[in-house]
Amino acid sequence: VQNTTLTFRHSTITNCTGPNGGGIFADSMLQLEDCVITGCSVASGGPEKGGGIYFTGNSLTLLRCQVIGNSTSLYAPRGGGIASDGGVVVLENCLINGNACNGCISSCGSTTSQGGGIWAAGSLICSNTIISGNSSSSQVGSSGGGAFVGSQAEFFSSQITGNGAYTHDGESLGGGLFCSQAEFIGCAIRQNSASADFAWTSRGAGIYSGGSLLSVTNSVVSGNSFGGSSQYHVGGGIVNTYSGSAMVNCTVASNSGEALYQFAGNIKNSIFYSNGSFQSGGSPTVTYSLVQGGYSGTGNIATDPVFADMTNYLLAANSPCIDAGDPNLIYNDAYSPPSQGTVRNDLGAYGGPAALLGFSFGAPQVI
Repeated sequence: VQNTTLTFRHSTITNCTGPNGGGIFADSMLQLEDCVITGCSVASGGPEKGGGIYFTGNSLTLLRCQVIGNSTSLYAPRGGGIASDGGVVVLENCLINGNACNGCISSCGSTTSQGGGIWAAGSLICSNTIISGNSSSSQVGSSGGGAFVGSQAEFFSSQITGNGAYTHDGESLGGGLFCSQAEFIGCAIRQNSASADFAWTSRGAGIYSGGSLLSVTNSVVSGNSFGGSSQYHVGGGIVNTYSGSAMVNCTVASNSGEALYQFAGNIKNSIFYSNGSFQSGGSPTVTYSLVQGGYSGTGNIATDPVFADMTNYLLAANSPCIDAGDPNLIYNDAYSPPSQGTVRNDLGAYGGPAALLGFSFGAPQVI
């Protein structure tokens, strides 16, 4: 699709191959509605971009679409499912699943892979979208098993789950997501992995955002882990070093290693429990939060949060986290359920004025 604006509706594109954009290549405005892109691939001799879709225009929009089982491979692959070299990518009620970005693992020089499901050099906006089961692997470096975003990323009521980044002889960054500036509201980032071999380091099994602004609200970060033969792993939940970053009403639980690595921002009304440790490096300001092992700050507690389940981490009726948040009215609970007790803020992902956004983690109605 070149030099034109186009909309696809109720279409399936399957088992196609191309040099870039195995299923679709577009250089202008493109919108897909109720479409399926599956089984497409790119393997051109490098760099390969967009096993399912490769986009170089200003605006790519997918509504109620599935991008499943596409791949890029060989030299410096980018975006197993979707690759965008600029502009804005918008996903609403979509499923990005089982895509792969697989670079060479041996005897192929300095090749890296980025974005198993999505690679966006520009901005990415996701609403009610699932990014799951995608992978990125390579010889000397792998970033963003689920998605790699070079500019701003926004996620609302979405899930990033079960993705993985692996490297044989380099760093693995962001098993779920590698991003620059990012915002999450009502999201689940769980069961992602970052793996490296030899003496290399895996960073951010859930999220790697380096030194950029990160805002996480009413979200669960859980069960993210490390793999590979290397013993050097940091930030099982999140790696972020920007002092202006913030986490409000989040539950960070059951992650390998540190829940946070070098996090230096502000944390409020949140729960940190059953991680390898709370944090390494950094000096976050923490208030009205439950931190296993304790952490200095106004209103903090250090007891068992008493979860009703260890999947969504809802609070049991006898949880000490109910009505334990900041008493300022701006943090009051607005929805019951999922909040419990009085209107005072409940700690964790199901408390506060935005609790409903994360209640179901936006399970989309996909075709």
